[in-house]
Amino acid sequence: MPFLVSKNRNIPSFPPHRIRLSSGLTRTDNNTFTEAELIDAGFVIVSPMPNDGSNYNWDGEKWIKIMD
Repeated sequence: MPFLVSKNRNIPSFPPHRIRLSSGLTRTDNNTFTEAELIDAGFVIVSPMPNDGSNYNWDGEKWIKIMD
């Protein structure tokens, strides 16, 4: 399953096509990035938004259930 990632507390999305590692090297093909490479490039791995029929917002760190 593809990873969802967040960088700089942005709304989670699929990884970009190209990432820059801390070594300065770049990698392309977001289907082959490992968790370690994404973390090294400054991304946070995000679990998918819960699918329980409720509404959620992203608070920059985790999914927060919206209370009705």
